Amino acid sequence: MIPLLTHPWALLALLSVPALVLIYRLRRRVQRRMVVSSLMLWSLEKEPQDGGQTMQRFRAPWLFLLELLILLLLCAAAVGPQWPFQQQKRPWVIVLDDSFSMLAGGKQSAREKAVSVLQEELQGGGFRFVRFVLARAKPQVLGGYIQSVAQIKGVLQ
Repeated sequence: MIPLLTHPWALLALLSVPALVLIYRLRRRVQRRMVVSSLMLWSLEKEPQDGGQTMQRFRAPWLFLLELLILLLLCAAAVGPQWPFQQQKRPWVIVLDDSFSMLAGGKQSAREKAVSVLQEELQGGGFRFVRFVLARAKPQVLGGYIQSVAQIKGVLQ
C-alpha cells in the first residue's frame, strides 16, 4: 500500500543528502600541512599514474552515517506519510454556521447546499463518530458523539 504524502514538496529536502556526501568527499581532499625533517620521507609516497588523482574508496565515518540518518528521518517527518487503511475510520468535527448569511441565496441557500454536501459525504460512512460545533462568539457543542447517520440528520434539522 502506497502512503499518502501530506507535503510532497518536502521531498526536495532529499537534495541535502548529496550535499552531505559532497561535503565529506571534499573534506577528505584537503590535505593538512605536515612538517617533516627530510624530503626523503616523501619518496615512499605513492604517485598517481599518468597524472590526476587516484580514485579512493569512500570510507564513511560514523558521524557521516549518523548525520545521513538524521537527514533522512527529518525528510520523512517533513513529508508526513500516512498509510490509508480500508478499516480506518476517523472522528469528524463539523462546524456549523448559523449566521443570517447562510440563509441568503437564490433557489437554494448556502445552508441547504452545505447540508446536501454533508449528507453526501456521510453516506460513505468513513467516520467513527461525528461531533457538531455551532460557530458563534462562544462556540457551542451540539450533543455528544453521534455514530449513526439517522442521528446526524436529526441534528442538522
